[in-house]
Amino acid sequence: HLPAKSTVQSHVIDISQEYIQRLIGLIVLIMMNVQGRSAVNAAGDSTGFSTNMYGRWYTAKYGDGSRRQYIKLHALISADTDMPFFLTAVATPSNVSDTKQLEPMIGMLNVNVSEVYLDKGYLSRSNAQLIADRGAVPYIAIKSNARPRSLGYPAWYGMVRMWKDDRDGYDEHYNRRSIIEGIFSAVKRIMNQPVRSKVQHNQEVEVMCRPVIWNITSLMYHIA
Repeated sequence: HLPAKSTVQSHVIDISQEYIQRLIGLIVLIMMNVQGRSAVNAAGDSTGFSTNMYGRWYTAKYGDGSRRQYIKLHALISADTDMPFFLTAVATPSNVSDTKQLEPMIGMLNVNVSEVYLDKGYLSRSNAQLIADRGAVPYIAIKSNARPRSLGYPAWYGMVRMWKDDRDGYDEHYNRRSIIEGIFSAVKRIMNQPVRSKVQHNQEVEVMCRPVIWNITSLMYHIA
């Protein structure tokens, strides 16, 4: 029979995010082998998974109050139209910036990536260069007043120049980022229960299990 909930919770503390990240990476390698692929395109973003805990919240309009706390899942997902899968993932508290998680996620990639699609939250010269140094082409949503001055980051110049010279072509690539929004929505719809753990580490592990479950489901889809 299955162990009691309290028994599971007491042992989750022994599971690190790094272990789950390696597990995600292993499934990715199997998936690439099954599909006979040598490279993928990737879309990045983050989403929140609510917990059963509430925290103090203040707004200028309503003053003091409380709202449900959540754990943030940052991820890079294969930009496929046919059952995409998680390439890397990181779970953090809700107040952690998206852009700061890009570098560790890029560093975790164990497959070749051709293109990376990101929204304006990741827009910076260093992030464009980070992606280019990994051998991929960055397609980040660009602000209308962006200038192509590289300031030591040649990938920034190339990206902005490409956007200015052919906006329709640039947007055609960038719009593939919407795939990650669809995957986040599907994950929440299928695994729709709030995070039940009360300890932050356990909450993060619980959230990280969702990409693993999704990847196993995706692998079974591609094997079938």
